[in-house]
Amino acid sequence: MRQLRAVAVTAAMLVATGCATPYYAPDLPPERAAVERRSADRALARWTPGRLERFADEAEFRRYLRAARRAAVARGLWWEGVRHRGNPDSQEVVVTGSRVPARNASITNVQEAGVDEGDIVKQIDRFLIVLQDGRLFAVDTGAGRGAPLRLTDRMNVYRQVPRDRARGVWYDEMLVFGDRIVVTGYSYPERASELSVFRLDEAGRFTREGTFFLASNDYYDRRNYATRLVDGNLLIYTPLALNEVDPGRPIPWPFIRRWRPGGAVPEPDSDVEAARLHRARPAGRPLFAATDIYRPLVATLEPTVHSFTLCPLGPDSAGEALRCRTTAIVGGAWHRYYVSPAEAFLVTGPGADDLADEATQAGDPACGRERPALADVWPTQIYRIPFGGGRPGVVAVRGAPFDQFSMQARGGHFRLLVNWGSVRCGSEYVERAPPTHFTFLDVPLASFSEVAREMRPEAYTALPSLGAEAGMVADRFTERYVVYGSLGERRLRDGERSGRTLIGVVPVDRPEAAQVLSVPHNVIRAEQAGENVVLTGYRSNTAGLDLSLIDLRAAPRVAATHSFERRFESEGRSHAFNALVDRDGAGLLALPTVPLAADGERRSYWSRPSDMDFLRLSPTGALAEAGRLETGMPERADPNDHTVPGYSCEVSCTDWYGNSRPIFTDGRIFALLGTELIEGRLRNGRLGEVQRLDIARVPVPGR
Repeated sequence: MRQLRAVAVTAAMLVATGCATPYYAPDLPPERAAVERRSADRALARWTPGRLERFADEAEFRRYLRAARRAAVARGLWWEGVRHRGNPDSQEVVVTGSRVPARNASITNVQEAGVDEGDIVKQIDRFLIVLQDGRLFAVDTGAGRGAPLRLTDRMNVYRQVPRDRARGVWYDEMLVFGDRIVVTGYSYPERASELSVFRLDEAGRFTREGTFFLASNDYYDRRNYATRLVDGNLLIYTPLALNEVDPGRPIPWPFIRRWRPGGAVPEPDSDVEAARLHRARPAGRPLFAATDIYRPLVATLEPTVHSFTLCPLGPDSAGEALRCRTTAIVGGAWHRYYVSPAEAFLVTGPGADDLADEATQAGDPACGRERPALADVWPTQIYRIPFGGGRPGVVAVRGAPFDQFSMQARGGHFRLLVNWGSVRCGSEYVERAPPTHFTFLDVPLASFSEVAREMRPEAYTALPSLGAEAGMVADRFTERYVVYGSLGERRLRDGERSGRTLIGVVPVDRPEAAQVLSVPHNVIRAEQAGENVVLTGYRSNTAGLDLSLIDLRAAPRVAATHSFERRFESEGRSHAFNALVDRDGAGLLALPTVPLAADGERRSYWSRPSDMDFLRLSPTGALAEAGRLETGMPERADPNDHTVPGYSCEVSCTDWYGNSRPIFTDGRIFALLGTELIEGRLRNGRLGEVQRLDIARVPVPGR
């Protein structure tokens, strides 16, 4: 499995010479330990000014790190470089401007118009660009419907490095700007996000412009994407866990540096060897220093630097250096973020360790049945980060959004659907237990300032409950509504039936007028289709996938439910669904599925091929099957068991972001299914196959 919390310290950042003085965790009697905890908590609280302030210098930042470490260790929590007295087995860890305009560049299902999200398929002029197996493929779609598909180039994103190191790199997301392509990956050997920049010429051939490393923890998120393209700027979110930084050593400031042939070094076999090799790596340019980091607004035992880096992608930006600027904020480890065309919003709050002392009713089965009072709800902070280079703003709120789809910025307001969980029920309840209460939060943008002021009670509107235990939540904003429902298991257990599932429908301008509808299945996906919302789910573990259309054009209603008999949804990311809807409400919906017999233990990131199912949507909201584009690839028992003769995956061989996408572009319909690109065409309301191209089987044109 992919490591989700890699060590944050990037090798090229560290200068480790010798061993720092070990820091010992206190081994005290219970009464003394309690006194130490209270003293450490008070010392840490002094670092939370309640307003946006940067650290004065590196010495001040180190003092903060020591205070945070002391408070964490006093509670028995792990911190880099800490030894425990009386434990001889513990070891100190020694860590050493573009030529052509893009056409339909945003062909995936994205959350916000004008904010293109990273994905595995993009378009430049008439070429479709596919990212798979650590490789870029360029497919010429020709001029007009039915024009032959032709592979024009294939290039490895990974470089010529020893294979055992390359296997520690995952290439996940791709963005395009004009004729430039930016591929984002994560390198565990380098402990950094990797940005590779390519250019596509008029013949559809790739050239590499540069590769850059940006120090970070792994950005991977099972639902969200790390990169965005906003007004010609690459935006990338990266975290840096501070409990992986030893205050007694040189601070590993995140950096960005260009990779050069011969600049990489072998992965060290030990931390001592790492200390020697780090000094041989090329120097990088720090993204920020201590004086650029905003201090935490609340005390946290799991401090994390949340950074948003903006890099212009102009004509000369991929030369010797990407000219990026970064906004960095210390907050809790828990976070969600959302990106609008003008700014990014970061919501961060306490984690399980921070809430441990608040759990006065933890384990009480009755906890959570009553709607908690405002003062008892999980506290969070919302940061507003403008793209124009201005200072961020902040507000203090209650409640936690479920994901990026729980947030929307419109018309001078930032609105959120939040879990109204009580900290008195324990941190496990707040972070992981099924939500039972929901709230709509409306934050005027004018409320953001340098001071973390609490939002007034009238900013919160109680929403309908979805039952005693709603389960996790799938939600989606449209221009006028937010819809939320119970996020059930991807497959119900044997013999289990879901019954009808309640969903909430909330007018964003009148949240007090929220209403409850129901669908005949659980809810695993909520997506926007024109002005409406599509929900998918299951009635049982054998019946197959259900899809319901929530018509929001007039009075909200469940317009139709369609069942895919003995078919199951095969990918969970938002980009695996797409919709093409006309102004009158008619259109096409598409999502990848697999038959019941082939489903097995399938996961959303599994590297097996899917089929693509299409539905026709009528102006009245009726749904009808339009047809299916089927994969020609054999079902594989092992996702790394590649069956294409002459083609072998060497790097990034698990499709963590999926491998199937519906594509509507230039009046044409495509399905990317593994390594197959299939074109379909509607005739008399039914979709038939026109042609297909297996990008792994056809010869690569000579370079």
